[in-house]
Amino acid sequence: MRIGLPKILLQYYKYGILCETFLKELKIDYIYSDCTNKKIVEDSLKVAQDEICIPVKLIYGHSLNLKGKCDKILVSRMISLKPNTITCPRLRILPELVSIQTEMEVLKLNINIQKYPLFFSFFTFGLKLRKNPISVVLAYYKAFKKYNKEIQELKEKRERFLKEEKIKIALIGHSYLIYDKFISLDILGRLKDVNVFVSEMADEVKELPATYWSEERELLNAAYYFIDKVDGILLLTSFLCGTGSLINEFIFSRAKECKVPIMQLIVDENTTETMVDTRIQAFLNMIWRKKICRVQ
Repeated sequence: MRIGLPKILLQYYKYGILCETFLKELKIDYIYSDCTNKKIVEDSLKVAQDEICIPVKLIYGHSLNLKGKCDKILVSRMISLKPNTITCPRLRILPELVSIQTEMEVLKLNINIQKYPLFFSFFTFGLKLRKNPISVVLAYYKAFKKYNKEIQELKEKRERFLKEEKIKIALIGHSYLIYDKFISLDILGRLKDVNVFVSEMADEVKELPATYWSEERELLNAAYYFIDKVDGILLLTSFLCGTGSLINEFIFSRAKECKVPIMQLIVDENTTETMVDTRIQAFLNMIWRKKICRVQ
């Protein structure tokens, strides 16, 4: 059996190394969808509802991109990523949406950290694949070790960046927006001359405003962690992201309180390179002028 892995949302951009290593250790054949491109976006828009954000719309195009190349596709049901929080409602019904709209057979990996550890999610998924329980346990721990190593490397990179004299920018946004070069128009590449800090680089902040949404709590945590360590905050948000629009107000308020420059960049399928370049350059120029005035 060959499993298709759509390059989409938290399954790929947060837990991708876990899923890939887990399947590899269990000797299960898998194949990824292509990176987001014009055709995948067009295929997504033909199927998806208008009222949802572009990252969720893309699940359809990425799934259709795998049609005929695999036996089943893996679509994770993300229910909760942190204790006492819950994810966006659409992420909780994603497997059913994909199965209905694409008419493809879907494998489900249920992640609900509010009720049980991440290990349990992968263990039960491994048993569904009819693998030996001991093999499943070993595969998970090898995958989790690799996952932890990746996070540790990001935090080591953070410490190096903090010591350098370059402009420091906290890029606050969902990983599936930041790292999808097509949708974000390669925003990391456009910020190559500054030191960029992403959410995964932040340590846990103890005192945060009450946050119900799992993904948004991670963004809020990163904003509060980096607020006094960077020269500016760039908020990357997808159009029609309801949970993001709510939590951004807390971040704007905190930035105003700490007198840190902040800019919000909202992207969707119609965003152009010129729009992104113009706003980013203006924001960086403002920060640079502020640093010069401070020195003088």
